[in-house]
Amino acid sequence: MYGLPGDAEVTRAIEEAPLHGEERRDHTARSVRNALAERLGIDPRDLGTVSADAATRALANLNLTLERLRQLEEAAIIDELTGVYRRGHGMMILTREVRRAFRSPDDRLVVAFIDVDGLKRFNDTKGHAEGDRLLTELTAALAKRLRSHDVVFRYGGDEFVCILPGANPEGAAPIFAAVVDAFVEGGRDRGFSVGITELREGDTPETLVARADTALYEARSLAAGKRQEPS
Repeated sequence: MYGLPGDAEVTRAIEEAPLHGEERRDHTARSVRNALAERLGIDPRDLGTVSADAATRALANLNLTLERLRQLEEAAIIDELTGVYRRGHGMMILTREVRRAFRSPDDRLVVAFIDVDGLKRFNDTKGHAEGDRLLTELTAALAKRLRSHDVVFRYGGDEFVCILPGANPEGAAPIFAAVVDAFVEGGRDRGFSVGITELREGDTPETLVARADTALYEARSLAAGKRQEPS
């Protein structure tokens, strides 16, 4: 993220300086120029001819520019509907976690692939606004039950990937079972399928996600088969 420069240290320097008159104005100008030079990464002497007023305006404009850059950066990585990371940034995080796990042989890494069941049918019967609300409630349920350092990102329309560093499939499965239970409490037409896998030797982020996706379809097929069995 971009840092957001402020002029608090400038104000503090001005207030603390036991100076008066012309000496105080010179000190103020130097303080502002020094702060601006620090933000720009240049030698303060290169701003020696810039007045305090001009330096103050430049510093304020720089603040606004960096704030706008921060907003643009956030918009580029955050899915505006669900508030989780977008796919590109999520895959960057997964790449980092895969590398970290391979550097530390004792570290484990679990990836879960989630797909909402019947979202198209839900949209067709209840409207896209309700479908959007369904996705936001799903991510909220995940955030409530996953650990603070776990990561969720939107992989596609109704598909999400969860990254659980240091976890194993046996420990992760009950967490997602609890999310499913909480999610379906909102109605019989609500549900999602999940595939869980663990990092293996030779994996890449892409193969890890693909295997979790395959596990999802296997779990969905198994669940469908159980529903068709005679009671």
